[in-house]
Amino acid sequence: VRKHLLALSLLAACVAAPCASAAQEPLFTARDYVADGTFTPGIEGPAVGPDGHLYVVNYAREGTIGRVHANTDGSGSAELFVELPQGSTGNGIRFDKGGTMYVADYSGHNILGISLEDGGIRTFAHEPRMHQPNDIAIAPNGVLYASDPNWQDNSGQLWRIDIDGSTHLLETSMGTTNGVEVSPDGKRLYVNESIQRKVWAYD
Repeated sequence: VRKHLLALSLLAACVAAPCASAAQEPLFTARDYVADGTFTPGIEGPAVGPDGHLYVVNYAREGTIGRVHANTDGSGSAELFVELPQGSTGNGIRFDKGGTMYVADYSGHNILGISLEDGGIRTFAHEPRMHQPNDIAIAPNGVLYASDPNWQDNSGQLWRIDIDGSTHLLETSMGTTNGVEVSPDGKRLYVNESIQRKVWAYD
């Protein structure tokens, strides 16, 4: 596996000339989708399931997952989807092609698998050597990748979780790994180091 450091830069077009005149419509408008307090300050891992609903961790209290519905007026409403096992706290969420939800359980050092049909929860992978698996990505072949930060010393690790649930440490002694994604063609893995402000691209 080779990795490359990506040089991140901002487009300079707006420096030379204004990006929009006062007469133009704004590109977007930010607004609340659900009311304040619906999710805890630990809200994380938004992902859209195959049913079209948005799933987000920590609905009302830690250790839960909420399901958000779109209302006809353009707002959203949320409800409890599942309570995670005692001692588990979710972070990143991803869905595989079959519709199974995978959740990074940072306090339990797990990757959980959850059925959308009945809310059944199983431990897909458990790895005590993980600091706190936080964000996950899924490749087209079903292989999962997990960022694993240690916020106490601003370091991190990177894991691969195969389709049989086996865990493999790909990198250690990294910066604060927090955020991971696979390119649409499955050829690149991108890993963010938050404190160090670096993004790595892996073949």
